[in-house]
Amino acid sequence: MLALAALCSGEPARSQAVFPLATDPAGFEFAFGAHFEGNRVDLLQYTGDRWHVRFLTRDGSPLAPPMELGPAAVLPPAAAVAPLAQGVLAVWTGNDGSIYARVSEGNSSSTLLVPGWAGPWHVRGLAAGKAGLVLVWQGPDAWSGPLYALLLDSNGQPRGEPVRLIQPPVGNEFDGIEMPVVIAGGGKFLVAWQRHDSRLPDARNLTEAVMLTAGPNGVLAGPVLTLSERPSADHNPVAADFDGERFLVVWNHSDPASQPGRKVLQLHGRWVSPEGEVTGAQTVLVGEDTSHFPALAWDGRAHLLLWHHQQSGEVHWQYFRRDGSPRGAMQTLQNLPRPAGPSTVFGGVRYADGQFLAVLNVLGLEFDEHGDIAGFNSGDVFGVWLPASPPDAAAPARFQQVRRKAPSGIELHGTGSPGVSYRIEIASDPAGPWATAGSVVPAAPEGDFVFSDPDPVPSRRFYRAVSP
Repeated sequence: MLALAALCSGEPARSQAVFPLATDPAGFEFAFGAHFEGNRVDLLQYTGDRWHVRFLTRDGSPLAPPMELGPAAVLPPAAAVAPLAQGVLAVWTGNDGSIYARVSEGNSSSTLLVPGWAGPWHVRGLAAGKAGLVLVWQGPDAWSGPLYALLLDSNGQPRGEPVRLIQPPVGNEFDGIEMPVVIAGGGKFLVAWQRHDSRLPDARNLTEAVMLTAGPNGVLAGPVLTLSERPSADHNPVAADFDGERFLVVWNHSDPASQPGRKVLQLHGRWVSPEGEVTGAQTVLVGEDTSHFPALAWDGRAHLLLWHHQQSGEVHWQYFRRDGSPRGAMQTLQNLPRPAGPSTVFGGVRYADGQFLAVLNVLGLEFDEHGDIAGFNSGDVFGVWLPASPPDAAAPARFQQVRRKAPSGIELHGTGSPGVSYRIEIASDPAGPWATAGSVVPAAPEGDFVFSDPDPVPSRRFYRAVSP
């Protein structure tokens, strides 16, 4: 007698412990980028009035003396870091308004851009791709000035001339571009931002993007793409990543039809193909009010979206599939230290070696007489390792046909999830014990597989397929 069964099992993701990265109570500290080199974490950090790169172990312990960069311009941060073939490239705006660069394997810095009479130039982002690196900056006005891009070679040196991406229309002091993000993927670079435009009625904030291509004489910019299907009543910095097929951009959306004076601040997203086509509908990823400051990274199976919930003060995170559908429930980060009084958390996320590293800036807030944020009275930096997204539960394998083979043995035909490894086990009794007879990996696209058992078939033999 032959019997067939199929079993699947999985393990839920678990969060890890928060550890300090920069928590000197005597100074304001802020980390604006992290990258990995083997077991080393390279952290770009602002301390007091200077930028430096710290070289850390995975638990935040120093590995080597920090690389001093130089004096920093005033906040918001105007620096970025990206990996090279060897080491990392750091770029920053100095207190003279010029943009400087330094390679971690070198001994000195170089001047990339001198503003001259027009300055200062404010670094807005840096991304590394197969075609080189793209530096994005804004100036001379930190908020309302034009946005530019420059292609750099693998050594961090300019290739070609700067390209202006957008000249934001300015009707009043509030018009301008909110902290852009630049991300590489699919052989291209995407720059995305939220822009305030006082000419628009009611809701005056649009989410926009530009696709960049590396040409032989520098970077080539496509047209400005409008990602938001409807304007927002408020804006904040955006997040973006690349899932191997499309770019996902996530931004703050506040419904203009909500109660007057109420800032909803939910997190919406939309996709852009490497060809520069906006795809899919504007999707609500986080519908909980006062959710802002998104951070985003892709692990090969899912996006990890991390954000701060201002009302509760909690940091949340959740996995999302390529199409924006959630994978599992929202999770809350535990035991993140907070200062006394009002505060906010501005985070970033990177993926490497099967884990996400979240870098969390915990900022104490100061308010003006109108109740608006006027500055920060404290700044501490923490890190936490978060697990990669768990595999989707594999569909149970189904045995569809059993064929006896001459002179002995049998052949099992079945279907399962393509690409999933199933362990075939055998027993002489359904209660076990079970022994491993081999494994199969169903082929795409139908998930068909064939398994041969060459042993002579006893009178009673049971088979099952198990997916770990």
